[in-house]
Amino acid sequence: MFLILVSLGFYATLDAKHLPLLLFSVVVNFLLGMRLQRAVEERKREIAASALPPRNDEMEGLPRLSLRGFSHGNLNDEERDCRASLAVTEQWQERDCRALRLPRRLCLLAMTRWSNDAKVLLVLAVVFNLALLGASKYIVGFSVLSALGISFFTFHQLAYHVDIYRGRFRASGFLEYLLFVAFFPHMIAGPIVRPAQFMPQLAENSFKKSKIAMGVMFFSIGLFKKTVFADGAAKIADRVFEGSAGVGFFEAWSGVLAYGMQIYFDFSGYADMAIGVGLLFGIYLPLNFKNPYKATSMIEFWRRWHITLSDFVRDYLYIPLGGNRHGKFRQGVAILVAMTLIGVWHGSAWSFVAWGFLHGAALGVNHLFRGFFVERKREIAAPALPPRNNGVGRDDWEEKERDCRASLAMTRGVVKAGGFVMTFTTVMLLWVLFRSESFEAAIVFYKKLFLFDKSIALFEGWWMLVLGYAVIFFGRSAAEIVGYGMDCRACHCEASAVAISMTEQERDCRASLAMTESVAMTESVAMTEKKLGIMDGVLVGVVLFLAFKMMMGEPSRSFVYFVF
Repeated sequence: MFLILVSLGFYATLDAKHLPLLLFSVVVNFLLGMRLQRAVEERKREIAASALPPRNDEMEGLPRLSLRGFSHGNLNDEERDCRASLAVTEQWQERDCRALRLPRRLCLLAMTRWSNDAKVLLVLAVVFNLALLGASKYIVGFSVLSALGISFFTFHQLAYHVDIYRGRFRASGFLEYLLFVAFFPHMIAGPIVRPAQFMPQLAENSFKKSKIAMGVMFFSIGLFKKTVFADGAAKIADRVFEGSAGVGFFEAWSGVLAYGMQIYFDFSGYADMAIGVGLLFGIYLPLNFKNPYKATSMIEFWRRWHITLSDFVRDYLYIPLGGNRHGKFRQGVAILVAMTLIGVWHGSAWSFVAWGFLHGAALGVNHLFRGFFVERKREIAAPALPPRNNGVGRDDWEEKERDCRASLAMTRGVVKAGGFVMTFTTVMLLWVLFRSESFEAAIVFYKKLFLFDKSIALFEGWWMLVLGYAVIFFGRSAAEIVGYGMDCRACHCEASAVAISMTEQERDCRASLAMTESVAMTESVAMTEKKLGIMDGVLVGVVLFLAFKMMMGEPSRSFVYFVF
């Protein structure tokens, strides 16, 4: 109850007039979730009843059903096994049917989606939330519904309904659900949290010294990012973009780099502060950034940038649209649709639509080239080394092996460097669409970027960009400093930056995740906590001093993602 009051009070201080809208949305979604849960359970009971074999005296007239292994004597045992399996797995899978030797027809029935009632309720929940979001952001005259953080708490509630429908999560009590939606660190600007990550922590919540120390560290670094780097870069970006008509080639590029630095430090700074505050209250929140500007491909960039949004769109939109299971063309269409909708989610201006669509196009091209390089790598690797001859010419073979590995390492390094340059340049150029007031303004600004002039002069604040990008490329993130969630499950099964195909580690990781779909955040983060020492305390003191000094000099700007 304390956390609920704190969260609602925090929201009221920022956007009190929309607090009734938030509560109305929570109540409606909670009632829909409870009804959806009942519909799912009713369907499960129907499946469990139909999946049980008839008794021996009822088996006449059913010669086509395969009922091997069942007899009158062991019916009760099989019934208990059947119901136990249903209770444990929460949803039927083909291996459960095979283990119980059930007919294939009943297996297909059990693996189908739930009854029409559940489907209707899910559609109703999705329509209600998307209608509220769409009316508040995209329909003129409905701006009164534009509540702070509506984009994020709408996604939280959609994930809640879909996970109940899929059998991955059971509906909880009203207070738990209210806290899940309104928990103030993640409600306004993310990270987007799944119910199975958040809810179990409420029952197991415990305050530890290590959590408090990590929370202070995260919050301090996030505040430093925001007040020093993000606000410092914002001055340069605002000056360039607001006076774009009179800027030259170098000034235009300085504005692009400044905005890229601003939005990264602003958004990742907020994410660090949110994780820090969550830890102070004993709640683990997922990482949202993992050094995205170090990515060497667009695929890797979106595995590192706004990670929880990428995962949400992948699981609830991209995969249902077909994913990579139906050929390259279908995959490309799914990527374009998903990324375009991400652009629309950020705003209704055509510049946001273009930003999302072009990111989708870049991802599609990346997937095509990755497939090409996989085939090329196989062609090169096959004849690269001669076969061993049972010890004959062993020295020659080892020398050729060393030469081959050295050549591959050099090629991999070149590919990695080229991929980094192309990815960073693409991301920076597309930030112009994100920052510009309109699509027409973005076109004007692009002309400035590609019309070279001979005037070269250091712009005001150039040192801030140099220092900021030095921290981005050579510094460590807060998660790396603290040791927060830096294992396979927490990094979302991310392959190596230079890997062209799925690695063995990623396959093992995905297999592990498939076996444990719904786990508490304490398991999915798998904390690798380290003991914070004196130097960490000194770092906290220095960054807090600099952050408060900057805040005393001039008021801090609002976070960029507060408007979405």
